[in-house]
Amino acid sequence: MRIDLKGIVLKKIAYSDNRIIADILTDKIGKQSFIINAGKTKQTRNKINSIQVFSPLELQAFVKDNETLAKLNDYSLLFPLRSIHYEFKRNSVAVFLAEIINKTLKENVSDQKLFEFVLTAIQILDISAHNLSNFHISFLLNYSKFLGIFPENNSSETRKIFDLSLSKFTIGIPQHQNWLDEKLSSLFCEFFKTDLSNSHLIKLDHTKRQTLLYAMLDYYNLHLSKPGKLNSLDVLRQVFEA
Repeated sequence: MRIDLKGIVLKKIAYSDNRIIADILTDKIGKQSFIINAGKTKQTRNKINSIQVFSPLELQAFVKDNETLAKLNDYSLLFPLRSIHYEFKRNSVAVFLAEIINKTLKENVSDQKLFEFVLTAIQILDISAHNLSNFHISFLLNYSKFLGIFPENNSSETRKIFDLSLSKFTIGIPQHQNWLDEKLSSLFCEFFKTDLSNSHLIKLDHTKRQTLLYAMLDYYNLHLSKPGKLNSLDVLRQVFEA
């Protein structure tokens, strides 16, 4: 059936000389892979260049039930992005988060609130004048709500250790390796009190930020067995070394 959609590009790969395949998060049918004709004219090739990671699009598609690869008939930008595709740091965050989404979401599972969350995240990432060093950690925590693995925020004077396996703060040191010490647990707790727009208020040095990032990825792998190896992680790590 023909359907009008809004979408967010998560990944694109060349399929042939004049076609690409794009994984797109949509508002109505969830994540879907589309085949797109690039065309041979300069105009059509310029148009397909607008399909970049985190590009927000309006789509006209032809989709069959449970189809692995749908046909995208036409598309246009939902709104232009000012900086994500032009500033290396913002682009590195976008590519990392898009890879996370693409590797953790199932195909064809619609979630309008998730779509709106990611769209809002893109807008904040694109225009925020604040430091973005904590943005990806805040995103991972808030995104986990939509995956059904949001941690319990039960931190207290006695529960000072965050147990990644139990997904909550506990009393004393767990009898395994998947936990954060008191200092890191306290910093992690600060992310429950902030959102994407003000995560810059949390003061982290490089080492603690990296440790919390890897802890969040371990948390995902413990509870979802995903995302596994991430191609974008090394670049992101280098971007935020300072």
